[in-house]
Amino acid sequence: MRSFAIGLLLLCACLETRASVVFNQGPPNDNSTDFVNYRLADDFTLSSATLVDGINFWYSAEYQTDLSSVTYAIYSNAAGSLGSLLFTGTVTPATSYDSIDNTFFAAFTVPNLNLAAGTYWLELHGDTSLTGDNSGITVWWDSANNNATNMALQSTVSNPLLLPSQSIAVSGFEQQAFQIEGLQASVPEPATAWTLGLFAVFLTAYNRIHVRNRMPRRPLANRLQRFPLARSIFSRESHRPHRRAGRAEADPQWTLHLGDRPARNRLGQ
Repeated sequence: MRSFAIGLLLLCACLETRASVVFNQGPPNDNSTDFVNYRLADDFTLSSATLVDGINFWYSAEYQTDLSSVTYAIYSNAAGSLGSLLFTGTVTPATSYDSIDNTFFAAFTVPNLNLAAGTYWLELHGDTSLTGDNSGITVWWDSANNNATNMALQSTVSNPLLLPSQSIAVSGFEQQAFQIEGLQASVPEPATAWTLGLFAVFLTAYNRIHVRNRMPRRPLANRLQRFPLARSIFSRESHRPHRRAGRAEADPQWTLHLGDRPARNRLGQ
């Protein structure tokens, strides 16, 4: 059992996990979309099961402090549009100035969201709710270059507080700039997979031998009975004397026949 536990620990050690950016749709370009007066969402895809613990995005504003609260929501994917709501929350992001892209950068943590591999939608809103107006201060979520994923979705002009449903089909504005951080198991390289397979075979064989060696062994006399020569030499006295007061019970006895001079040997003691 101990050897199995050790082997399991070694196997888990071979399956590396990493906490890092698991989806990156950046850097930003020179465009941005209002996410205070409108609702705005974009999709992201995870290649394997992920424990999401952080979200980062780029934004534009007159002042860095114009963004003090962010409400986020993660939805399932329903054929290229927002599906059921999975998680939502309101946070105070850590903001900074990105001198390379000449814009602002916001980062915040989320409470360990378990997501399977697949496509999801992220909605961000620059207020304490998904329909707030940030006290009339407009903030823009920066855009990213066009790519082959679904276009970002925005609420309509006539219904700016409803779920995002209208594709932003304007080149340069089709995608939003953001990152998803989390912890996911890495896929072993082919050589590592072969090593793990050989290790599993070795561990199985070792455990079988270990268990067999720990099984009670039959007395030597019993094992010798398999050989014809031994059966001709040894004969077992199967009687067992009755226990008497003050006298220990006798053990099974073996008689060795050597011509006319019998000798008594006790095996297995």
